[in-house]
Amino acid sequence: MTRRRKTWLVLLAAVLLAGGGFAWYWHATAVERRVDALLDEVRDEEPGLLQRWLARLGLAEDRRMLRPSHEVALDLAKVGPCAVPALARALRDPDPSVAPVAALALDELGDTRGFEFLVEALRDKDWQRRVWSAEAMAYVGPRAVGSLIRALNDDKPIVRILTADALGQLGDARAVEPLKELLDDENEEVREVVKEAMKKIRRKTHASPAATTAATQAGVAER
Repeated sequence: MTRRRKTWLVLLAAVLLAGGGFAWYWHATAVERRVDALLDEVRDEEPGLLQRWLARLGLAEDRRMLRPSHEVALDLAKVGPCAVPALARALRDPDPSVAPVAALALDELGDTRGFEFLVEALRDKDWQRRVWSAEAMAYVGPRAVGSLIRALNDDKPIVRILTADALGQLGDARAVEPLKELLDDENEEVREVVKEAMKKIRRKTHASPAATTAATQAGVAER
């Protein structure tokens, strides 16, 4: 093999490697842009004056679509496993509304960090994080019941309200007795939400006898 041919082969290999690296970088940044765009929908912060005017003129996009957070989480999960690194970073986002949505998406993708984050957030000293976690837990499934039951004793009425509501949405029979203890809660709204949650659970368990058996088995497994 001549020196010139070797040189051309080396250059060709370098070009191919560079092309592959660029393609990987472009794909990675495209994923991050997609994740960021979806998370922007749930951010609490208002867009700046310039951004609002540009949106009104059709020159920029107002990404806040006011969709339910669990719908945004499902769209994030649809991005696929390649979104996991960006979602994991989002768990540390200072905006309290972002991390729970990222956690739901991670959980949907089968990444255990999502559920672990929500469990920890439900015990956080920041009551806003507990609020968002309680809301998100309603979409995690039966394994969230134990953590939600423990959160029924939270000192913030809004956390007790959202926790009771989440238990009602989950419809797990294990929550009935713990919820009964809040029927005498000092907060009227808590009492009303607890009553409604218990009705939902009874409707779901009566409609599906198998649900009670499944809930009992899940409780045994959890212990």
